[in-house]
Amino acid sequence: MITEPAPARFYDRIYATSAGYRHAADPAVHGAWFDVWEWGAGGINLETDRVLDLGCGPGHFAELLVSKGFDPSRYMGIDFSEVAISQATLRVPGTTFVADELPTNLKQLIETHRPTVITALEVIEHVSSEVEAAFLGTGVRTLITVPRRDDASHLRFFPTKGDAETYYGRKVQAVGGTHWGFEVAPCLTSPS
Repeated sequence: MITEPAPARFYDRIYATSAGYRHAADPAVHGAWFDVWEWGAGGINLETDRVLDLGCGPGHFAELLVSKGFDPSRYMGIDFSEVAISQATLRVPGTTFVADELPTNLKQLIETHRPTVITALEVIEHVSSEVEAAFLGTGVRTLITVPRRDDASHLRFFPTKGDAETYYGRKVQAVGGTHWGFEVAPCLTSPS
C-alpha cells in the first residue's frame, strides 16, 4: 500500500506495457475486473441513463456498455492517463473520453454532460481522501467499487465487508470475489 496517489506516468507505463489492457473486455482475460464492469452495467439503465465514468482507464467498461446496446453518445469517460484515453478512444468509437485530472473540474463536467449516473469503478482507492470525498458528494447517483486486497497503487483497501461499511458508513455488497460495491444516492434538496 502507498501513502500518496501515484502519478499519471505510473499508469501510463502500465497501460502501455500490459497485454491485458490491449484486449477487448473479456471475462477470460480480465476476470475480477470484468465482474466489476458487469456490476456497474447492472446499475445503469441502458435505454435512458447518461454516464460519467471517473477513472475510465482504457475504456473496457464503456466497451461492455456499448456491447449491451448502450448509446455511446450518452457516455463520457475521464482518466488522467493519456495512454489510457488513447486506448479508450480507439476501443470505443463514438464515445467521449477526456484526459484530465479530477476533481478540479468535476462540477463543470457534471453541469456539461448532465449525467444521471456517475461510476467510479476500481478508482477511489487510488486517490487522496479529498478527491474521494468529491466523488462521494457529487449529488448524482454514483456507483462505486473498492478492492478487498492491497496493490502497489492502492491508498486503501477493505479485506472485510465490515471494514468497507465502517469506512464509508453505508452498506456494501460483494462484487465477484475481489471487490465491494455500493451506490451513493443523489442528494435531494428541498425548495426554499
